[in-house]
Amino acid sequence: MCRPLSFTLLYLASALVSLVVFPPLMLFIYVPFWLMRQTVVSLAKVLRPDLIKIVGARDAVLANDDYAGSPKSTIVISHEVNGKFDIETLREIVLARIVLRLDDSHGSLKFPEFQQYFVSWGGYLFRKQEHDFRIEEHVKFWKRKDDSGSAPLGPFPQDADLYEIRAQLLTEPYGREKSPWEIILVQNAGADTTTTSKCFVLAKFHHGSVDGYSLLNIFFSSLVKPGEGEAVKPKFVQRSTLERTLFLSKSFVLAPYALGSQVPKFEVENPFNPTAVKLSGKRHPAWDNLPLRTIKEISRQSGTSFAGVLMAGMGGGIKSYLESNKKPVPKSIDVALPLPWPGHPNKSRNHLYVFKLIPPPP
Repeated sequence: MCRPLSFTLLYLASALVSLVVFPPLMLFIYVPFWLMRQTVVSLAKVLRPDLIKIVGARDAVLANDDYAGSPKSTIVISHEVNGKFDIETLREIVLARIVLRLDDSHGSLKFPEFQQYFVSWGGYLFRKQEHDFRIEEHVKFWKRKDDSGSAPLGPFPQDADLYEIRAQLLTEPYGREKSPWEIILVQNAGADTTTTSKCFVLAKFHHGSVDGYSLLNIFFSSLVKPGEGEAVKPKFVQRSTLERTLFLSKSFVLAPYALGSQVPKFEVENPFNPTAVKLSGKRHPAWDNLPLRTIKEISRQSGTSFAGVLMAGMGGGIKSYLESNKKPVPKSIDVALPLPWPGHPNKSRNHLYVFKLIPPPP
């Protein structure tokens, strides 16, 4: 396919900027920050020996949150279990298979972050060990905000109750100086006196310690029986050494142009960014159950990736929502869609990148 002349000129200009300006500019910007970071880490070892380690860059972006007051970065997932499930059994499983699980290669804790919380010191976030960790404070029955005891939610929680639970968990604060995660047991969900009961196990974790892919892997490998559930495993393009070298070289050359084109246009008004209306900031959960085999079949028939199908679904969903509510569909809306980064480690951390999603035109 023949590229237009404007694209060729833009490509050459980007290459020139990358090779001449980009490297020294990045050194000028990042070296002082790196030196400052290393200085703070060294001082913390002497002045604050109670701090375990500094929070990684990707984790810090999401961990910089008032998790004990008004958290904005909570992940909630749930799993349905037929029959009754004992809270003490659940606590024993979580304690043995997640909290105290050992790393086979080193013999140390595999997920030490689940006994730690975030502390700000020297302008950076650090991890600190939770004092007197008690599993009962992290694995518990569901209770409404106005409940004073720890009794289960009603005799027979229904779908509306489960929606309320998810909505509350998204914004409910974590305990102060406690590791920001909870696993909630909801018993007798959807049941009445004549039907078989079932339970829901809901996991609520702060995004600063774990991304969605890590949480699903930990959840399914530790709490779900084989065959009952499995986290999606993303597939990435396999490249040879030469192909990787060429790909990275091209990415470096086009970096200024790519970064510039990805800058959100905050000044553009759209139905999700009205300039004359003050938004309340209240969030509402929304979900739908879509079988993995359906997404895979769409991917196979359309010749696209699994992630591509999800991106198209998100864009189409936004467009359909606007049309059904008789709202104008703008040419583009800046939406951040996080996706797993290649080589995701089997640990509790954020290992993802953000993809800019643009809904299709009307």
